[in-house]
Parts: sequence; C-alpha cells; structure tokens
Amino acid sequence: ILIGEVMLMVPGIAMTNAVRDILVGNTIAGLLRLVESVLWAGALAAGVMIALLLVSNPETQPAANPLYVEFVTAMLGSLGFSILFHVRKELLPFAAIGGLLSWAIYRLSLHIAGLSVAAGSEVGVFIPTLIAAAFGALYAEILARFLKTPATVLFIPAVVPLIPGSMLYYTMDAVVRTNPSALTFGTLTVAYTLAIAVGSAAIWALFFAIRRIRERRVLK
Repeated sequence: ILIGEVMLMVPGIAMTNAVRDILVGNTIAGLLRLVESVLWAGALAAGVMIALLLVSNPETQPAANPLYVEFVTAMLGSLGFSILFHVRKELLPFAAIGGLLSWAIYRLSLHIAGLSVAAGSEVGVFIPTLIAAAFGALYAEILARFLKTPATVLFIPAVVPLIPGSMLYYTMDAVVRTNPSALTFGTLTVAYTLAIAVGSAAIWALFFAIRRIRERRVLK
C-alpha cells in the first residue's frame, strides 16, 4: 500500500533519462537531472520515514503476486501513465499493450536466466532488462511508422513497468535508515537504469544507421 501511494512521485523516469543523456553526450543535463532525481527520492524517503516513526507500524514481507496479476498491472500502469501525460486516445491501447509485452519479455528473460523479480545480482537483472527495453524500443519504432506518431510516445509507456522506481525508493529508504542494504539496492537501481538506457539506445542507433543508409542511397 505504501509503495502504491508514493509510486507516482518516485522519479524513476527522470533517473533513466539522466543516464540516457549522459550516454549520448549530454553530460551536464544528465548530471543535473540525476542530482534532481536523488534529491527527489531522498525527500520521499524522509517523508515516509517520518510517517512510519509516528505510527510505529511493523513491516511485513509482502506475498508474491501471481503472474497474471503482474501482466494486468503492467498493462494498467502503462495505460495510466499514458492517460496522465495526455497520450492521444487512439494510441492508448498500443501504449498499454507495449507495457504488457515489455514486462512479459522481461519475465521470460528472468525465467530463462533462473532468477526471480525480488532476487538476483546486478549482472543477472541487467541482461533481462536490456532485452525487454530493446524490445520496447523496437515495438515503439515499428508502430510509430504505421501510426504516424513519434516513437517516444509509445516507447516511454512501454518501458514504464521496467523503470526501477521501487528500487530507487528502497535505496533512499535504506540510506535514511542507515541500513547496509542501501548499497545493494543502489547497485540494482543503477543496473536496471543502465540496462534500459543501453537497450533503447542500441535500437535507436540501429534505426538511425538504417535511415542514414537510405538517405545516402537516395542522394546517389
């Protein structure tokens, strides 16, 4: 319940965009956005900690969700994000399906790698997340050409389920609590974020190269 309440305020997308900006050479903009994301997450963690200290409510280990619940919530999360940011109505089904498919690819990759959603090393979650993000970027690029819309409109909702908002929150929560697990959560957050940035950048670079080849052929 707690994570659900603060999830819309967790700067997962801002942090992912910060890493992407740094990778493509916009170092200053990326660093500024990264600092903003860390301060944002720290403020959330501090606010939640104040509430927890006031009520002194013991934490419980959440039960694992059935697989179909994950797929439905991934689709609804992408749909809700698209509605929140005013994506055109005719594009909403494609945005929701993109989130569902990206999460399905991620879960399938985790299953092949023998990992679970809650556990796994930084290296272990990097490849499944990279594959899912690359699929989301490919899905957006292909559909964008048929639907006559910018690929970003479909790409961001498609990777919303992959963005490590909860990991970023857990990292800052552990920092506020001075919990040693902050390093573990922090490295997992970086692994997820970097995988999304690299996977999407690889597909964008591929389509950019194809576009340049076609332009050269036309000029010849």
